[in-house]
Amino acid sequence: MTRVWRWQKSLSPEEGSYLGPRAYCPLCEAGTSSPYERGFSVPEGLRRHLVGWGNTGACEVLEPIFGLAEDYWQPIFEKARVEAEIQRKARLDERRESERQFLLGPYEKPLLVDEALSLGGSARDAPSLTWAVDRLGALGFETIEHDSVRSFTKVVSECRVYADPRAAGSLTFYVYRESEETVTKRRKRLNSRKISFTMPDAWRNNLSDKFDTLLTKVIKDLPGRKRSGGSIL
Repeated sequence: MTRVWRWQKSLSPEEGSYLGPRAYCPLCEAGTSSPYERGFSVPEGLRRHLVGWGNTGACEVLEPIFGLAEDYWQPIFEKARVEAEIQRKARLDERRESERQFLLGPYEKPLLVDEALSLGGSARDAPSLTWAVDRLGALGFETIEHDSVRSFTKVVSECRVYADPRAAGSLTFYVYRESEETVTKRRKRLNSRKISFTMPDAWRNNLSDKFDTLLTKVIKDLPGRKRSGGSIL
């Protein structure tokens, strides 16, 4: 005699499909823990149960199978990930031999034009990058180039501002406390904690005033800033 499984079809309205189709799990025959409903909504509730996502409870049949699959594939994927990362770093090192890099802070590693941009960001093309550098010059930034490394800096009060012109659409500024040539470990640690702000390319008028306003705001939150008691945070 062939067993008739209760999950071979969606539940009838009388069995629980009041607002939409519902069904029990086709593998473990489980259903929702809600006292007012039966089975799982089809397809989303059933999908969540089968993959073990959310509060539906993982399928008792698939959960150990997924565990075995993860134990088998994880070392293979990890090896591939490590190899891909090694290749990625090798390509970056090769590019650094011939391409210009940008220094964004006193203790930072120089970056390529498209390296470590913010999520979803894209690098400027050559004309746009030239335009951005010109805008930094108009804002009073000094361009320093050593070998193939460029930096754009401006000293304001006790702070040194580093500009990042690489990303399309805006300029990013990193603000550090200005330090002596020889610094203590504590002072170096404070200087390495930066605060940043951005200026959209679309801004056109009173750029210097807008820059000064933004900088004044972030300096108030700069690590290591003196308070009324005279102590350094």
